Amino acid sequence: MPEVASYSALPGPAMRLFAPQMLLRWSGVLLLVLFLFGLTWYTEEFYATLTPVWERLLASAGIGSAVQHDDAAQHLMNRSRSVPVAGLYAVLYLAACLALVRLLLVSAQQWRMAVLFYAVAGGSGILLLLVGKLLALPAAYALSSQIIHFILSPLAVITLVPVLRWYAPVVSKETV
Repeated sequence: MPEVASYSALPGPAMRLFAPQMLLRWSGVLLLVLFLFGLTWYTEEFYATLTPVWERLLASAGIGSAVQHDDAAQHLMNRSRSVPVAGLYAVLYLAACLALVRLLLVSAQQWRMAVLFYAVAGGSGILLLLVGKLLALPAAYALSSQIIHFILSPLAVITLVPVLRWYAPVVSKETV
């Protein structure tokens, strides 16, 4: 009677593919991709739902419309949106992108380079936004908008992960 192949009878790479850690990692990747897709797809609903909540919260704190609408932020977003809600959206999207990058990059060196990329790109975008606001330079606003929209999109993850896997591949112990 032939024996049924067991889990441990799988060849090395196939066994690693179905290891509990890998299944958990790829489940996380799938959930984050679905979250990012949903957040992108339902952006308007997100803003429509949370804007009144923030307006009431800021009004009760006595801050009101001073924080709600900023000219630089309006120019950056290309439409009239609540600044706190846009900030919340950006933080959620950026956190999901960073978590996705962390799950897709396996070495600490790759992760550090990804965080450095996001820090430099985000810092550059914010710096250009501030320079554009202080010096009234529309070109700085436009460039900062493009940089910030790039890091708050799946395009950054789509380009960063393959580049870092190619540039800083994981070195196995056998080749060292």
